[in-house]
Amino acid sequence: MRIVDRIFRFIAGAVFAACVLAAVGTSAANAQQTQPPTVKAFLANPGQLLQQYPNGGLLLIKAVQQLARADPSTFGPLLALLASGNDLQRGAIGDGLAQAAKLEVLADQTLAADWQSQIAAITDPTFKTAATNAFGDVVIGAVGG
Repeated sequence: MRIVDRIFRFIAGAVFAACVLAAVGTSAANAQQTQPPTVKAFLANPGQLLQQYPNGGLLLIKAVQQLARADPSTFGPLLALLASGNDLQRGAIGDGLAQAAKLEVLADQTLAADWQSQIAAITDPTFKTAATNAFGDVVIGAVGG
């Protein structure tokens, strides 16, 4: 094997290793920054959730769903975030709350029906579309697909 080939392979391997290490480091940093708040932290400062997830997305959907399911007292403050959220955030909140309501049917049908009624009363089109899509074709009471 020629020396030039060895040098090229060494450099290519070093670049690949550096890329892998950078990706692992970035993933770990992102994972630490995107931990959903605890119920206590959320109730103390609900607006922090919107600051933490400015682009909405799956992480906000999951955080909303987890907060609502962990403590029903978070449902009202989560709905209140609609007033200050952007379109992406309002859509994620609608999706997360609808998913939480679907799951809550298995645990507490009365609470799930209340949540569904509150979701149905929201007139924001972005929220409404996301919630309706999250409910899908499952008819679970006050709101259905």
